[in-house]
Amino acid sequence: MAQLRQDHQQFVSRKYRNVAIGPEGNKAFKEWWDEHQMPFTGSLIQSTLLLILYGQQVKLIKLGRMPA
Repeated sequence: MAQLRQDHQQFVSRKYRNVAIGPEGNKAFKEWWDEHQMPFTGSLIQSTLLLILYGQQVKLIKLGRMPA
């Protein structure tokens, strides 16, 4: 996510749009999003179907989900 935030303007200048989809509860996702001041759209999804379709992996060693 930090890399997406850092490169956000490059995506915008090429007319691409970043969208992050989070599986956490509304409150946890919003708090994290606000704390890190992400410059692109973030959305919550309750179902893991979209995460599976995009190939997001869960790495237990890294204690969380990996970007997809």
